[in-house]
Amino acid sequence: MRASRRTPRRHRDRRAVPDRLAAGEIPHAQANTVVRYRNYTTKDLIPAFGSIRLEQLTHEHIKQFITSQLNAGRGRVTLRRCISTLSSALSHAVKQRRLPHNPARYTNLPQQPRGELVCWSTEQTIEFLDYCHRVDDPLTDLYEVIIYTGMRKGEALGLHWADVDLDSRLLYVHKHLATTVDIYGHLTRQAAQQAVDAIAEALDVDPSQPA
Repeated sequence: MRASRRTPRRHRDRRAVPDRLAAGEIPHAQANTVVRYRNYTTKDLIPAFGSIRLEQLTHEHIKQFITSQLNAGRGRVTLRRCISTLSSALSHAVKQRRLPHNPARYTNLPQQPRGELVCWSTEQTIEFLDYCHRVDDPLTDLYEVIIYTGMRKGEALGLHWADVDLDSRLLYVHKHLATTVDIYGHLTRQAAQQAVDAIAEALDVDPSQPA
């Protein structure tokens, strides 16, 4: 009987995060979150830390990574998500008693300045919808639903006719469309219970249109 070849621990540690993602071991993660985590893992974290043994990874390694990424012009929001991915994986290693602590837990990242949120005025909204009707844009009904209800884009794209109660003027939000991977994902239990009030204009659509 041939002896099985054991993978060196360094390489097992290197694959630990992608394997956990592929196995779906991210609690309560939405589909697009899993894809984003996997991309950060394979494109950023493994190239940066893959040659370092798990137990030798230090806070200084992570600080150097952050500095190099900022100097290269990496966006702070993207970098924060990347470090969050790393911290999640290291916390998992701590729970498995493979690490005594999480070296990414107390990493300080510079805050991203928040830009001012600019919303359309009533006049701008009317002008936009008038234009959509004038050119017969096929997504006009979708735009109206989003504008009149305040639904997120993914929630509106996940609607089916079974979620629409025309008599009660309600929309039931059960799913959202994760456009990153083009698949449907179920919302959290609290979000799945919500019913969105829809004014008459938002529900004045042709039921023959596809959901």
